[in-house]
Amino acid sequence: MKILIAAGIFIPEVGGPATYISNLAKEFVKLGHKVSVVTYSDQDFYDIDDNLSYKVFRIKRKNKLSNYFRYYKKLKDVNKKESIDLLYAFDHFSAGIPASLLAKKIKKPLVIRVGGDFLWEKMVNLGKINIPLHKYYSTNKNIKEKIYLNIFQRVFIRANKIIFNTQWQQDLYEANFILNKKNNSVIHNFFVKNNLENKNINSDEIIFAGRFIKLKNIENLIKAFSQIKTNKKLILIGDGPEKNNLKNLIKNYTNIKIEAPLPVDKLLKRISGCYAFVLPSLSELSPNVALEALSLGKAVILTKNNGLPAELKKYFYLINPEAINEITKAINFLLEDKNYQDFLQKIELCIFDNSWSKITHDHIKLFKSL
Repeated sequence: MKILIAAGIFIPEVGGPATYISNLAKEFVKLGHKVSVVTYSDQDFYDIDDNLSYKVFRIKRKNKLSNYFRYYKKLKDVNKKESIDLLYAFDHFSAGIPASLLAKKIKKPLVIRVGGDFLWEKMVNLGKINIPLHKYYSTNKNIKEKIYLNIFQRVFIRANKIIFNTQWQQDLYEANFILNKKNNSVIHNFFVKNNLENKNINSDEIIFAGRFIKLKNIENLIKAFSQIKTNKKLILIGDGPEKNNLKNLIKNYTNIKIEAPLPVDKLLKRISGCYAFVLPSLSELSPNVALEALSLGKAVILTKNNGLPAELKKYFYLINPEAINEITKAINFLLEDKNYQDFLQKIELCIFDNSWSKITHDHIKLFKSL
């Protein structure tokens, strides 16, 4: 099968979808399928792309209208050379719109993976709203939001299959869009116990890792941590538009530091040696980095507004991200040695497993049904 993946971001850029696509593409190739990836990018990465087992085509980000036009043209060019069998878009907007247009033109199956919510994320990061995802869909929408929602609806109608990574989001979208429920599926994110050992290094660190954007709720995390008396350090690993704001917030605190993003392998080693991991976002559908931290046997504080399956949720310390005192309470709880050791023992009982082999098998089964 010749699969053309339409991506919004791709390695080495930071983000769960970038890592997910990279791993999935490798697995497709192992099974004998031919894969091409078209992605937006801030620069060329020839040294990385040339060493991959599949082709990567990067569209440099400029102005939005130009981006979509050039992205569509590249998808079209790849299809002309490869004569693809299927288009797989990893969102329903930046990659989904041009992919849906091409799928209609060449009459090939279109699969869309919905792993986030573009409009909610956009409104939060612009400072227009400051509420979790599930609350957003019950609010009144302005004209611009309604236009976006109408575009999403048109893209969904053109999709032969829609893959969600959580049942939570599938239910939310089925309640707010006109979708053919028979075309919807859930394929959970990767989770396998990781035996990476590095447990005694930097054990005084409580780590956040991710994009520095408003929806990650890092400002509330800083306010919560500043109220705690501890010799532990809060390390914020990442980058993004909120970086300068966060720098100003922590300038009077010696135990809160910002560090540059790390490649996935180095980040995992860093997390494996930390005391605890925290991700207090307003909402998280299926957060890869939190799952990675849990797989390493780390205590993880996570927003209760998430779509993880029940058999995984019970291994996280879940908090209301809108309440600073809940974040403070969670950290203080884990700073008590008995609580901490009990929590780690509970994590050891986790048997949930969703390997790349299973994820790939689920994808191919769905693709072949088309």
